Parts: sequence; structure tokens; C-alpha cells
Amino acid sequence: MSAVENAAVFKCDTLTVSDAQRAAIEQIVGKDSEQNEFATMVRHVMQIVEQRGAFVIVEEDGELSPTKAAEFLKVSRPTVMSFIKKGKLECRKVGSHYRIPVSALLEFKKAQDAGNKFTAEALSQPQHLSVEDKPLTAEQIDFARSLFNEE
Repeated sequence: MSAVENAAVFKCDTLTVSDAQRAAIEQIVGKDSEQNEFATMVRHVMQIVEQRGAFVIVEEDGELSPTKAAEFLKVSRPTVMSFIKKGKLECRKVGSHYRIPVSALLEFKKAQDAGNKFTAEALSQPQHLSVEDKPLTAEQIDFARSLFNEE
């Protein structure tokens, strides 16, 4: 397990749970059909551990440094700073340091994942071009350029 410098994130890279530990957890949260928020959360974490062995717990109202946000997004810190400077990722400045609200990071990640899925689906579709296809209008070209504009 690796500790994180602030209280907003708890990261566990690998975790294995023995049968004895599992029994103790089930005794605490109940293994029957007891349904409460804590038991549901613990069961969900246990499923993640069984499937992947790693997880991150994040305080919803916490804040992360750009370095920790980069780890979460699986991008470089300069990429996160670029997102901030372009206004794509919300943050606040504390002195000379940037702090990114976890809620903003989760929204950004959700949008990023949706965009990746959309792009993957679009790329997987066969493209049929023919001589009869109409050329792009100036407006369409300007819009396409704006998507990749590095302002």
C-alpha cells in the first residue's frame, strides 16, 4: 500500500485478502442480505480487489495536486497543466500551487472516457468515400480546426 501526501486519496496498488480476513470482513458487514451503505461499499471494494487487486478511494470534496491528478488520469503532469491552462480542467490556485477539486476531476474523467469511447466507435466504422461526396464547407473546416486548435 502506498500512502498519499494529502487526505483526499487513499491508493492501494496491490491487495490480497486471505480467507480469514474475508471471514472477519463478512462478520463486520454481514454476509447475508443486510443492505446498508457501508456494507455495500465494502462489498464493492472486495469485488474490485478480487478482480483487479488495486483500488483508489477518493474523498469527493477533496482536492488533488496536478501530479496526483495526472496519476489518476494516467497522463503526464504537463498534460494536466495544459488542461488547466486551456480551461478544460477546473482548479484553484493556493499561492503558487494548483489544486484540482476531486469532483471536477471525476467529471473530466467521465467526459474523457465518453470521448474516447465515441472516438473508438467512430474509428471502428467503415468509411465510404466516393467522388460524389460533397467537399467540406468553410464553416465545417473552421469547426474541425477549432477542435485541434492549440490556443
